[in-house]
Amino acid sequence: MEPIATIVSSALMVLSKYALKRGTEVAAKVSKEAIILAAELLKTVRTYFETQTGEKAQKALINYIDNPEDYETVFETYLKQELEANEAFRQEIVALLKRFQTTAPKAGISITVSGSGAFASQGGIAAGESGVAVEGDVEGGIHIGRSG
Repeated sequence: MEPIATIVSSALMVLSKYALKRGTEVAAKVSKEAIILAAELLKTVRTYFETQTGEKAQKALINYIDNPEDYETVFETYLKQELEANEAFRQEIVALLKRFQTTAPKAGISITVSGSGAFASQGGIAAGESGVAVEGDVEGGIHIGRSG
C-alpha cells in the first residue's frame, strides 16, 4: 500500500500544476490526455468532498481551488484525513495517479516520489522527512539540528 504522504504529495502536485494552473502555458507543455486525467482527479476529489465531508473540508477545497498557493496546507490536512479514513477513495485516487504517471512521461512530465513523501517536479529539489534541501549560492553557516 502506498504511504498516505506519498499519495497526498502526488495528488497535490498534479492538482496544483496541471488541473488548477490557469492559462495556456501548461496546456502547451503536456499532452491532452494528461490534462484530462488531471481534470478527472480534480472532479473525483471535488465530488468526494462535496458529498462525503463536512463544511470545513468543503471550504478548504474551494479555497484551494481558488488560490492553491495560499490554501494548500489547509487542504492537504483534510485530503490526508479523508485518504486515511476512506479506503475506496484512497484506491480511486491512487488509480488515477498511476494512470497519470503512465501518461506523464509521454508528455515530458516526471514524477519521482521516494522516502516519506519527498517529491520534486521538473526543475525542483526535494528533501524527505526531516531532510533539508539547499540549492544555489549560500553564504554563512547553516546549522541543522533536531529538537527533542
